[in-house]
This record gives sequence, C-alpha cells and structure tokens, in this order.
Amino acid sequence: MVALLDDARYSLHAVDALVAMGPAAASAESAVRRCTVLDHSGNHHKVARAAWRLGGDRDTGLRLIGEAVLTQEGPLYGPVDPLGDFGPAAAPYADRVQQLMQHGDTWLRPRAAVALWSITGELSRACPSWRRISLPPLTAATATAAFFTHCRPSPGPEPSPRRCGLS
Repeated sequence: MVALLDDARYSLHAVDALVAMGPAAASAESAVRRCTVLDHSGNHHKVARAAWRLGGDRDTGLRLIGEAVLTQEGPLYGPVDPLGDFGPAAAPYADRVQQLMQHGDTWLRPRAAVALWSITGELSRACPSWRRISLPPLTAATATAAFFTHCRPSPGPEPSPRRCGLS
C-alpha cells in the first residue's frame, strides 16, 4: 500500500486505505505526509487528517483543517466534514461551522450540522437547519442518518455524538 503513495494517480486512495487500517498502519504516517499532491489544497487537508489518524500530530491537523474552514470561500468552504472528527478540540471553529450550516447550500448544510454536533455535543444547536435539508440523497451517510434521526422532537435526554458514532 505504501508504494502507491508515490503515484499521484493512486496516492489519495492509498491514504484512505491506510486510515481504514487504523493503528496497524501507524508506521506509514511519514510516507503519508510525503504523498501530498501539491496542486490542490484539499489534498493537504486530507493528508493532515490521515497523518493524525495514523498517530501523528493532532494539533497540526486541527490547525490546518480549521484554518481552511475559516478562510476558504465557496462553493466548498473548506473541509467541514473532517473538522468534526476532532470533536470538542475544534470548538474554536464552531461559530464558522454554524454559519456554514445556516447559510450553506443543500450539500453543505447537513455536513456542517453533523460537524457542529460532533464539535459542540449540542444537538439543539445543530438541528435548526434540519427542516431546510432535502433528505433522500443524504440517507445513505450513516452519520447524517443518525443526525436526522435524533433531530426529530422526542422525549428523553439529548443523544451525544459519541453515542451515534460521530466522534
């Protein structure tokens, strides 16, 4: 798998596979850092997140991804989804994620809502956009499906992102 990191055609797919292997692929972290395809900033964010997941520097990954969410313009507005992976450590970026959830397009709003829930643990803060989101194309995503399930009004305690597999 590590050999594929040197080929720009396959390197990002190899990164995904190594991250899926989890701690067993920790020895590949330095090779993952070197595989960044320089012509697209999104690849830098993906590699930073992957290096963190393989046992690398969490703070560097959070800083790179968080700054991208703060500064990038539309239509993508930076790597909102991976920012949620950092959970409460991404709290300094929660206001921007909430802004993107409230004002983003049909594809950005649900991703930002799930990230916001994971960052803040406050379902009530993330759910207001629920009624404005088109459900059918989103139900395949497990985290998004869990989010929508828990946004329905129901009695009982507020579910946590961790319990739903979001952090």
